[in-house]
Amino acid sequence: MNKTNLAEELRKLTTAPDPENFIYDLLLAYNLPKSSVTLLRNSDTNYLSIGGELTLRKKLFFRVLRPEQDPLQVVLPLVRVV
Repeated sequence: MNKTNLAEELRKLTTAPDPENFIYDLLLAYNLPKSSVTLLRNSDTNYLSIGGELTLRKKLFFRVLRPEQDPLQVVLPLVRVV
């Protein structure tokens, strides 16, 4: 992965973020295969629209937080479970 290309992709993501596709675009920026992103988007573990969570085994756990939520307070109970 070229650092310059990654920086450019991340700049595009942060300048005009698309909340519905942000996580998928981020995964593509890090060169996750398009087929994997499509499978993830359509998988049974895709709870973004219901509970705001998306998981990819041993690679990713993504949770949408409300503005008033403290990320540290949300992640600590998850770390204790693992």
